[in-house]
Amino acid sequence: MLNKPDACDGLQPRVIRNVGLLEIVFLHVNNDAFIENTIMTEKCIIKDGLTRRSFLEGTAGLVCTTLFLGCSPNFKGARLQAIHSSSNYKNGVFVNSIPTPLYTGTNFWKVSWRWMTTSNEFGEPSQELRFNSDVISSNPLSNNGLQVMWVGHSTIWMEIDGKRFLIDPMWSKRSSPIGMFGPARFFDTPIALNQVPKLDGVIISHDHADHLDYATIKQLKKTGVTFYVPLGVGYYLESWDIPKDRIKELDWWDQLSIGKDLTLIATPARHFSGRSLFDQNSTLWSSWIFKGREHKVFFSGDSGMFPGFKTIGDKYGPFDITFLEIAAYDADWKNVHMVPEEAVQAHLDLKGKVMLPIHWGTFNLAFHSWTEPVERLLISAKKRNIQLSLPKPGQIVSLPEISINSYWWKSQI
Repeated sequence: MLNKPDACDGLQPRVIRNVGLLEIVFLHVNNDAFIENTIMTEKCIIKDGLTRRSFLEGTAGLVCTTLFLGCSPNFKGARLQAIHSSSNYKNGVFVNSIPTPLYTGTNFWKVSWRWMTTSNEFGEPSQELRFNSDVISSNPLSNNGLQVMWVGHSTIWMEIDGKRFLIDPMWSKRSSPIGMFGPARFFDTPIALNQVPKLDGVIISHDHADHLDYATIKQLKKTGVTFYVPLGVGYYLESWDIPKDRIKELDWWDQLSIGKDLTLIATPARHFSGRSLFDQNSTLWSSWIFKGREHKVFFSGDSGMFPGFKTIGDKYGPFDITFLEIAAYDADWKNVHMVPEEAVQAHLDLKGKVMLPIHWGTFNLAFHSWTEPVERLLISAKKRNIQLSLPKPGQIVSLPEISINSYWWKSQI
């Protein structure tokens, strides 16, 4: 997957290196050919040493990209008033319910250098992956059923008690606000976005690019669907031409009804937000509860371990299924992403019945191997006697047979 194909011979790459969250791609090409050749960078990744000049070029590119993304959102009117009224908004930023330093024992620049100078040969599959999705029926199967499809990363299609949702939809090739930068997918989405039937809502957990994807949102705009987002995130949707009446912004513990029999509740998470260096924590991040006529579901979004899971479980549990993140963890940012063993404990705190892991197996966002999170999860789940749902990407699973293990990653190592 990372081998240089013959088609790259004329590009004369200077440095094209996968460095995870801060992946920076530079081509030494003639200016006249740059735009034409840029589309080929996906196939021209070369693992190479990092020279001082390369590092300076990369750093300059990162700074320029950050500047391109702009400064903090310019909130106005009712949105600004709602943000300032939130108990989670202090001193000009949103805060977690417990102290949460983003980095532990390090800083942004040290982490950036680590990304640029560390090689991880097991960070992604060694071969191209392909999956076909099950067919989603054009109409809900029943008014009291529960079925889900893990599309990849944190993207979930779900039908719960007659209502249908997409959660954190991400269909782009790269996890980045800028299309030519950022970690690339291990596999194409198993279902085309235009093959997803009519939805009752799109749910967003926070504004990071692997959860709030511009290209995906622009496609979903055409469907007329309503978007449910944490406070402040609606700013981006409006700037992307989503009508105001199709954007619902919620603070933690806010809830609203979708139809007669489903309640959506925004609940706390332990994370952070920002789409550049200049807008950190200017919008809220959330986990979500779907409370239907017969079923309840919890979606973590991105979160570190915190007492809030037990609070949510005591107040709203048990849950038929919990979607909990298990990857992109590291000791350098242990407060904002869970390790698999913590996700198992969170599932127990939430009083979950079946756990379906998310935020793994799709992008290289940390230094661990791409299969380590699920293998650690299997060991911990067995020790703690919890049921897992590990379908293939694109596979629909339904109650009561929602607890399965496809071991799809085993054939891809």
